Amino acid sequence: MSIAQAIQDYHQSDVGYAWDEFWDHKCEVEATGGSLLSEEHIAETSHRLLSYLFKFGMTRKTKLITLTDAEFGQVLTALNDAYQAVHDVRLEMLSQAHQPSVVTLFKTTARALRDQDVSPTITLVTKMHMALWGAVPAYDRLFRYAYRKTFVGKPFPSRYTTLFDSLLRLRDRYDDKWAPQIAQLDPSVRQTRSGGHQPIPVARLIDMAFWQYGNLHDQGHHTRYDF
Repeated sequence: MSIAQAIQDYHQSDVGYAWDEFWDHKCEVEATGGSLLSEEHIAETSHRLLSYLFKFGMTRKTKLITLTDAEFGQVLTALNDAYQAVHDVRLEMLSQAHQPSVVTLFKTTARALRDQDVSPTITLVTKMHMALWGAVPAYDRLFRYAYRKTFVGKPFPSRYTTLFDSLLRLRDRYDDKWAPQIAQLDPSVRQTRSGGHQPIPVARLIDMAFWQYGNLHDQGHHTRYDF
């Protein structure tokens, strides 16, 4: 299975629509010059992002389910400055120069969650920013399996500095191998499926592929791996 095939299979499935819906909304707001974390949009952003996270399973383990929209809005407001500092950066653009601002974003998010008595796991923080920022995949259990198959001998991130290093590793593999394969996909496969037909960022495409392969492995399918 190539990364392009995994992306295509995921795109044709019925999973992950909550991300597509959130990304369509983000693009719609920003097309009019708005910001998701502005005073004008923060309430709706909080509601939509919580709904997306619930659909992706981020509830009881992190105590996220205990938060109201308003309390989660406080989390988002607290990370606004750090978010704006990296807003226009995409995974394929990342360099070592971005390390301080990206790590600050992750740590600020973790601190804001902790202030609301929510456990700031790397899975939760990356799932949040896969939707909010778009330049990081969701580092969940299924992603972890494909990551370890791709980067044999490289540890899975346990801190935000090593998380950034792993993003650079993904960027390098994208440049060296994945970009031409992804470019050959039908344009519709690289767009959201929930009506907006917005371009899907590279980090999310990688997430789709890794999730697809990890899920097949989880179900006991022994698929040849060629990422």
